[in-house]
Amino acid sequence: WSGLAARVAEVGDLHRTFEARVAVAADRVAEVEAVRARARGVRVEVVATIAGIHPDVPGTDVAGALDGLRRRFPDVVESDVVAVESAVVVALERARGVLAHLTGSLDRRAELRGRLEAYRAKAGGLGFGEDAELAALHRQARNVLLGVPCDLNAGTVAVLRYQRAVLARTEAR
Repeated sequence: WSGLAARVAEVGDLHRTFEARVAVAADRVAEVEAVRARARGVRVEVVATIAGIHPDVPGTDVAGALDGLRRRFPDVVESDVVAVESAVVVALERARGVLAHLTGSLDRRAELRGRLEAYRAKAGGLGFGEDAELAALHRQARNVLLGVPCDLNAGTVAVLRYQRAVLARTEAR
């Protein structure tokens, strides 16, 4: 009888908490969809502007799993609820990860552009604004960073080359 009593208590707990747990899961599903939508938009921009292979936005149907859980209530068990809750958490983590990766590519390009212009300003402020070699290195780096699609690896190398040349002139003074 103790096993039956424990099972009845478990079912009772599940039924009492079901709506609240589903509400939390539904909020997370909405967050998953919002992050995915943002990631899809960012991915379009990244694919169009930055060279390379970019991750797809994951599309696990957690909303459908949650709806299926709702339709089967009260004939659900704790493991069904836990499985859907876990799937939603995983989907959110994956979507956030892809979004972070994609925005990271855009951020890296912006950071390289900013660094290039900062060193150009430094070179100009130190009297190297007319230096033909620096101008050529700057132009090369700028062409890579403004090119479509932008090769971030080549951009990094070009900015470092320009940066080193500016620093070498500064140290030679």
